[in-house]
This record gives sequence, structure tokens and C-alpha cells, in this order.
Amino acid sequence: MEFQQLPRFSASPNLQHWRSDVKEFYGAREVIMANYEDDWIKVFLDFLGVADLYESAKLEEKNSSISDDLIEIIRQINAMDCHRK
Repeated sequence: MEFQQLPRFSASPNLQHWRSDVKEFYGAREVIMANYEDDWIKVFLDFLGVADLYESAKLEEKNSSISDDLIEIIRQINAMDCHRK
């Protein structure tokens, strides 16, 4: 399931509730939020007051992950009861 589709994050009222929870938990004066699919780095740098660092802060876009086959092997190994005693 996509992170943004989780019920806690997908609807605006839930998102505002989450923001309040985070603010209270960390004792923050404010919580800055940015849409991950948008330019969240720019929002972050603007908040810090260093927007001029934007060009040097761009992240390389890639999403490396292990293969589905390896995930299945790990899943099957984890399902085995082979704890050392």
C-alpha cells in the first residue's frame, strides 16, 4: 500500500489530526508539512532560511530495492522455526 493512501494520511482531517499529534508529542511550536511528490526539499530549505542552497541540495532520483525473489526467500526463511539453541 502506498504511504499516502494510509487512512491516517490520505484525508485532510486525518492529516490535520496527525499534525496536531506530532506537534503535541514533540512540543513543537509548529509543524511544517510538504507533499512528498512535490518539491519538499525547497519547502524544507525555505523554512531553514537557506533557500539559496537549493541547487546543491537536489537529491538524485532513484528507488533501489531488493528483488521480489529475494523478498520471497527472506519471507520463507523467516517463517521457518530454526532458532539456535
